[in-house]
Parts: sequence; C-alpha cells; structure tokens
Amino acid sequence: MKSRPLAGTIALLLVAVITWSLTSAVGAQVMGREDFQSWRVQHTSRYYLLWLGETAVVGLPVLWAVGRKMSRQAAERERGLMVSRGVGRLAAEALRGKEGARAKLIGLLDDNETAVRCQAARALALLSDASVDRELERKVRYWTGEQKLALIDVLRRTRDFRAVKLLEFLARDRNHMIARRAATAVPLVAARVTRMDDLGALRRREQQKRERRPPAARPAATKTGAKPVSVEPADGRQAVPAEPPASENAAPPASEE
Repeated sequence: MKSRPLAGTIALLLVAVITWSLTSAVGAQVMGREDFQSWRVQHTSRYYLLWLGETAVVGLPVLWAVGRKMSRQAAERERGLMVSRGVGRLAAEALRGKEGARAKLIGLLDDNETAVRCQAARALALLSDASVDRELERKVRYWTGEQKLALIDVLRRTRDFRAVKLLEFLARDRNHMIARRAATAVPLVAARVTRMDDLGALRRREQQKRERRPPAARPAATKTGAKPVSVEPADGRQAVPAEPPASENAAPPASEE
C-alpha cells in the first residue's frame, strides 16, 4: 500500500515526459523547428496549458489502470497472507476492541475463498459478542454445504470452548449431514473444556490440602545428648546403671548439725 503513491507519481512523470516530447515533435513537424520554437517562446503560457491538458487526458486513465492493477495485486497478496496466517492480525485487533477489524472480518465472510471464510468465522466466534454472533450466524446460514463442513473442521481443530455456540448453531442445520457432523464435534470441544476444568479443580484441591496439612512434629533433643551407660561388674552381678555426672553448678549437700 505504501508503494501506491510512489508508483502513481512515477507513472504521472512518465506521462508528462512523453506528452512533452510528443507535443514538441508534432509541433516541429507541422510548423517547422525554428517556427515552432519561436511560437513556443511567444506563447509560453498557452503551450504549457496545452501540455497540461494532454497530460491530464492521457495521465488520468493511466493512473486509474495502474491503481486498479496494484489494488488487485494487493488484495491477492493480503488474501494469501490471511489464508496462511489464519486471519491472525485482524483477529488480534478485533480482540483488542477495534471496530474496523471486526467489520473487515465480517466482510471476509463473503470472500470467494473458503479458507478465508472459515478463518474469519473462527475469529469472530472467539470474540463472544452477541451482535457479532447474530451477524455471523446470519451469513453462515447461507453458505454452501462444503463451506459449512470446512468450517466445522476448522472449529473442531481449534478446540476452544467459545466455538461451541457456533457448532451448536450448525448442529441445527437443515442438512442432516452438516447437522450430524457439527453435533459430533460439539462433545469433542466440550470434553476438552471439561477436562481442563477438572484438572484445574484437582490442582486447587491439592493446593488446599497442602496448605491445611500441619507441620510434622520433630522429637525433642536432650540437652546433654548423652545416653546413660550401664557398668558391668566383673563378678557377674546385675549391672547397675551409672549415675549421671554431677553438674558443676549443683548446690552442695547440706551438713547435719
């Protein structure tokens, strides 16, 4: 798109140069070179007006043809990008709330390419907007059977819970094959959503259990850390456990009076 003004300017300059050369050549051929040059000097403004008129008459159709050709090429290029990228750019802009992107996506629902239609419908279904859903269902209703089947395949591969509403709409189609295909795709997408919800709930329960679990009690350690040692007598009598060593800070026994 940025090269269109540059191409128009170049085309207009070429037309101006060509008309200048043709006007000079025709004037020199009709009036003679010297007479034409003297006439051009005497009637400079008239000559420039004549040249500008010729440029406009020839240049405007040329500019229109060049612009139309470039527009067609740009449209084909943009359509190819949309097919390859899945209308990702417009979908991202629409999710950010840009009305222009939504309008373009709705316009693409009437595109000649089935892939473009399906990708645009998928992007609009992910918006979860009531007004957009009504317009989407109104346009999809009049699609051909092949286009509806292609859309069902795209939505089934998407596996997004926001596509369930459009699949349920297609499940009510008058064509039994389309309705059966859409009805088969609905549980697949819904089951994926259910599994994700169950997995999230399981993780939350495990987290709550870990938070509620009390810390494990550890055995209290003794101050000295030494175990009592029993002394085995040499004569075979019963062993008497050794008394623990007296503490240095222990008070001396009271003397009897």
